[in-house]
Amino acid sequence: MTLKSSIAEVAGRSSYWFLHKFFHGGSSLPGKITLKLDPNILKAFSKKYDLVIVTGTNGKTLTTALSVRVLREKYPQVLTNPTGSNMEQGIVTTFITAPRPKQKSLAILEVDEANVVKVCQFITPIAFVITNLFRDQMDRYGEIYTTYDKILAGVKL
Repeated sequence: MTLKSSIAEVAGRSSYWFLHKFFHGGSSLPGKITLKLDPNILKAFSKKYDLVIVTGTNGKTLTTALSVRVLREKYPQVLTNPTGSNMEQGIVTTFITAPRPKQKSLAILEVDEANVVKVCQFITPIAFVITNLFRDQMDRYGEIYTTYDKILAGVKL
């Protein structure tokens, strides 16, 4: 990890501690702070994990939770983002708040369908789990094929 990444991680961890100590929560802001200081930090974090991305318009949280529950039977250390903060900054917060693994570990990450491209610019997952695509996200991303194309663009990376 570079000095820049280390400073960004400390800033993110500190903001997470402060938010949880005094405001009883906060999973997005620490990641935003970390990304502001080092926009490439996901690349450094991803070297310590075999990553699986779970995405789709519906069913991401349940699929992620079930997958993690099953995988923890075999792998005691499975990193995940159970808070539902599944955009880039929330994923960064997941990494900065996790204990540092001594050896390569497994991470099962729920990723918002529009953030797959952002995340995959910095990490290379070993697998993708794509739940489903429904038209109920039209208010966010337009037509269903727009969402489909966003996910495929991330997978292609």
